Amino acid sequence: MPSEQREALYQMPHGMDFAHAASQFGLAYCAAQTLEHYQTLVEEHFAHGAGTLLIEVTTPPQQASMHIKQLTSQLHAL
Repeated sequence: MPSEQREALYQMPHGMDFAHAASQFGLAYCAAQTLEHYQTLVEEHFAHGAGTLLIEVTTPPQQASMHIKQLTSQLHAL
């Protein structure tokens, strides 16, 4: 896929997040800034939270596709 289409369709150049979507469904929402922040959010929600927590994780461009390719290669090697 051409990079300009990939950016427009799969990356988030628009700067929007899922906060309003979570609110629409009555879900708690947090955006994790680091892996440690994510882990803290999960632990705190399990210990003290109620209902559903939507945690948004933003990754650098290409990181997710790189991880998927690595996992696919590892699965094919089995």
